[in-house]
Amino acid sequence: MEKVPAQGRDTHRQRSTESRRMYILSVKRGWQLVEPGMMNRSEGVHVKRAGFLGVVVLLTTSAVMAHHGTAGYDMTNMTTLEKATITEIEWTNPHCQIRFDVMSDKGELEHWTLEAPPPSMLAPREWTRKSLQAGDVVRIEFHAAKNGSPFGIIQRVTFPNGKILRAYPDR
Repeated sequence: MEKVPAQGRDTHRQRSTESRRMYILSVKRGWQLVEPGMMNRSEGVHVKRAGFLGVVVLLTTSAVMAHHGTAGYDMTNMTTLEKATITEIEWTNPHCQIRFDVMSDKGELEHWTLEAPPPSMLAPREWTRKSLQAGDVVRIEFHAAKNGSPFGIIQRVTFPNGKILRAYPDR
């Protein structure tokens, strides 16, 4: 068996330093790769601007991509729960959240969370921050999650006196 000499530390350091070098594309130099220390002042300004714009685009697109649709909800059928007891309402952006409890057909207490439009969309439909209060017993109509979990998108709330608050226009 032939022995192969081990590589020295200097060779390893040299390779790792070379592999860590950063290069930046310079438009002014015909899209050449340039080491940061070899750039002139105006090229450095352009690199900083490009980096800033890249971060802005990244943050903007991630916020847009984070928003979701209604694919997880059964938008063809309406679920109606007659005696829902409101436990909490979050009047916040990007969506309000309505939490309530209801007794199932089996006599078990179920905890539900419904998504509602933001306050800016609810206010023109006569909703206020105090429209629903913890302890209110109401009839709630919503589109339930397709997977059977206790989540949904609210459509409307009917109070015992007959008053109706619509979260979205009726379909």
